[in-house]
Amino acid sequence: MKKGFQEAGVRRIESDEWRLGYTNDFKAFVHEHPAIIRTVIKPLSEIANDQKASAGSSKEEGGIKITLEKKRYKSNSYSIEAYGKKFFLKMGRYSKERGYDEFVASVEAKKKIARIQDRLPMKVDIVDYQLGFTQGKLNFFVAPWINLKDLVTYRHELTQEQKIALDSTLSILFEEFNDYEDFGGPNMGYNPETNSLVIFDLQKK
Repeated sequence: MKKGFQEAGVRRIESDEWRLGYTNDFKAFVHEHPAIIRTVIKPLSEIANDQKASAGSSKEEGGIKITLEKKRYKSNSYSIEAYGKKFFLKMGRYSKERGYDEFVASVEAKKKIARIQDRLPMKVDIVDYQLGFTQGKLNFFVAPWINLKDLVTYRHELTQEQKIALDSTLSILFEEFNDYEDFGGPNMGYNPETNSLVIFDLQKK
């Protein structure tokens, strides 16, 4: 049995065997470049199955470059450069790295931030989710690539007044997102281009 949901530029499909969420913008990008999925699969599989691959290892196929950015026990993170765009891809083969659930949690988090942004001393964004997929223990999560500063590095650059604004923002966020798993500094970063905090790796409890 398959169920579909559509809202505000987001499409979700849930079946007994798999679950998929994507934005209309990402769907349009794939339709514009219909070969991208099958072109990505080969080099991505080669890196993912290479036990000797480490951060920085890359493969190219058909003008598309895939780089292993971070290797973890639960999942690996990659960058994909294709057709003038750069994407972040997280791929896991473990049940706790839920690509579809992260997509849904990010959609809900974006709505939450919209409701409380006026109370926040700093601008806060949710990672710009594009696609989430889960089938068994296989999970994918895709978003545009962002060059983020980690919060520790960012904090060292702030004046005392700015630190107070950051701490006040974080205090409100921790209260509002207490129903999310692993919510904290390691899953946040600062985006210099938008002068905002960015929250990522979102999962509901």
